[in-house]
Amino acid sequence: MLQYLDNASSSIVFSIDESAFSGHVKISGVLTERKANEIRKAVERSANVVEYFKLNLENVTAVDVSCIEALYATCENLGKSNKPVQIEGICPVAFTSAVEDVGYSYHKWLCFGP
Repeated sequence: MLQYLDNASSSIVFSIDESAFSGHVKISGVLTERKANEIRKAVERSANVVEYFKLNLENVTAVDVSCIEALYATCENLGKSNKPVQIEGICPVAFTSAVEDVGYSYHKWLCFGP
């Protein structure tokens, strides 16, 4: 399990389920470009072990728009490798608003499209 802490109220927790079938990434607090890069590194290291990834953004309180492109690219690269990223839980308005602000809401990924 990877746990990355910016401070007491901001974190990333990455884990792989017991069957090694799925990887789970849970983000709390502010989603930044640094966090998006940490997510990319963690999932790339484990992509040969798991079949898909679940991303939980429910506790994201704010989003730095500079991270959207990096997170989108990570999801796209994993999808091309047949390792899809699925949203788990409710997608917060802070995330959907940031994605809309940078123009990525028309792509089918995470909270957008089927």
